[in-house]
Amino acid sequence: MPPPSSQCPRTADGADVLHSLTDSLTSLTHSLTAAGLAGFDAYIDGMVVRASLGQRGDAAEVLRQVAVWLVPGAGEVDPLSNPDQAEVLVELARSHKLTGPLLVAVDAGALHLPAEQVQRLVDEHEKAMLWCMRLETALLDVAEILDRGGVSDFRVLKGGAAAHLDEPDPSLRFTSDLDLLVRSRDFDAAVSALMGSGATRTHVERRPGFDHRFAKGLPLKRQNDRVTVDLHRTLVQGPFAVRTDPDRLFDDPEPFEVGGQRFLALPAWGRVLNSAYHAAVNGPIAPLRNLRDLAQYLSRPDLEPEVVAAEAARWRGEAVLERAVRLTLESLPVEIPVWEQWLESVEVDPADRALLLRGHRPSRWPVQWATLREMPLRDRAAFLFGVAVPSAEYRRAEGDLLRRRISRVRNLMRPAPV
Repeated sequence: MPPPSSQCPRTADGADVLHSLTDSLTSLTHSLTAAGLAGFDAYIDGMVVRASLGQRGDAAEVLRQVAVWLVPGAGEVDPLSNPDQAEVLVELARSHKLTGPLLVAVDAGALHLPAEQVQRLVDEHEKAMLWCMRLETALLDVAEILDRGGVSDFRVLKGGAAAHLDEPDPSLRFTSDLDLLVRSRDFDAAVSALMGSGATRTHVERRPGFDHRFAKGLPLKRQNDRVTVDLHRTLVQGPFAVRTDPDRLFDDPEPFEVGGQRFLALPAWGRVLNSAYHAAVNGPIAPLRNLRDLAQYLSRPDLEPEVVAAEAARWRGEAVLERAVRLTLESLPVEIPVWEQWLESVEVDPADRALLLRGHRPSRWPVQWATLREMPLRDRAAFLFGVAVPSAEYRRAEGDLLRRRISRVRNLMRPAPV
């Protein structure tokens, strides 16, 4: 069964308005940040997150309340003022992968939905959980494949771990694929093992050895169950990735079980930073599910700023953590006083804040040049050579991809048959 679609249908006019609004807010974010107005970037991005819900009005606001309803410091869920919004709310929950939290809120009596929409919600959540069960079955198989390939030390990232370690019940957390972290020295062996079992690469390596030194990771598609294994070498890409120490994430792992087998996740502070980097570095709009994870982490008494901020400082990632925390608190209706106080007192280098925002802008270059500046001197030549002189196989693959894209554009531009 394929994963539920991540796209929420909108009318053509609504999509145009939404895209215009999102573009305007993102542009305003960059302008305010360049002017040195600290905090406004995350505040505006919070508006972008709300816009990305589709501007559904009442349903969009209720979904944000539902997302954090179980988090300490959150308020009650408002009733839907218009019965017609019930169908919209269920659709939003499906598209944002939050059917679990919505179903719990409805079951507990925090929100009333018509019987027809409750049944649709149950059906959608069942589809989501069937997919998650497929992922966990794949995880058992992938662990065995990696072990045979000599890679027994890996960590389960994101939803695959959060469902078991950070939720009251695993069914509250949907995940789309398998995210696994392996050490750089094991990266090539892990890729070979998975490809030997029938998985296929989603893109060709620039040059032999480039990925295990410089890439964030590599998604591989399994042919037998269509599950994507997102093999990570580090948490993000770009200059902030160069600052991180992925080996540190292997310290003090937290175990959990799937199918009677023991797996290892990042320590709790590592899961916070993984979510923070995902929310703050990967783009101007953070997934609502990602922000919900962060709200849950930030509300935990064992994950106060003294713990998490100290680890972020090891990576010179204060700007990343500050942005992620501010974006979470501005986007979701939850109060977490200890982190609100931290935001008022934390000092972030304006250059790092600007660097973070620049990474969200489209670029005509294949890499961020700031990434090169962060690299040790011994790595710069190999990195530049891989970017400037990719292999013939890589160039052929990129040429095929470009031709396919041009073909799709031409097909879209052809007039519809009368």
